[in-house]
Amino acid sequence: MKIITKDAIYVEEFDILYLNASDFPIPTSIMIKAFEDHRPPNNEDNEHIFIKYTEDSDVEFLKKCEWIIDYNKIRETSKKDIDRLIDGIIAERNLISQVYLAMSEKERRKNQHMITECELFNYKIRSIREAYLIKEGKIVIKFPVDIEDSKTEKTKGINRIIKRKKKNSC
Repeated sequence: MKIITKDAIYVEEFDILYLNASDFPIPTSIMIKAFEDHRPPNNEDNEHIFIKYTEDSDVEFLKKCEWIIDYNKIRETSKKDIDRLIDGIIAERNLISQVYLAMSEKERRKNQHMITECELFNYKIRSIREAYLIKEGKIVIKFPVDIEDSKTEKTKGINRIIKRKKKNSC
């Protein structure tokens, strides 16, 4: 998940590590930044650690990276539209899968990137669902302190709203 602000982009460490493990080409500067703080290995306890990127080239690359979900866009999207988005991703993934499976063994060896692409589509679907659950307050994470939301309120305000929704829910 990524959160774009006026002067930076925050990306969950887990996303960077996942893309790197999937052989997705990532600029070296992004990987160096991901490892420079010598954080503990990523696991469920620290899955939502955000890395702040401010270098223009890193910010531009990460903004354009479709595999990392933009939380601000998810926050502004209805459940119905999220379901449509996921259905579209599934259809695209299935098409790639069908084309791959129809290939000969020789063609499949040349097109291994199609497997990676299908795995990235699965990851994107999981990320969208998780971002939606965060939006709905069903998963509570700690956002970086200096992130402003689209209404120019500090993220602490978002966290308070999420907590309030949880208290008021049945």
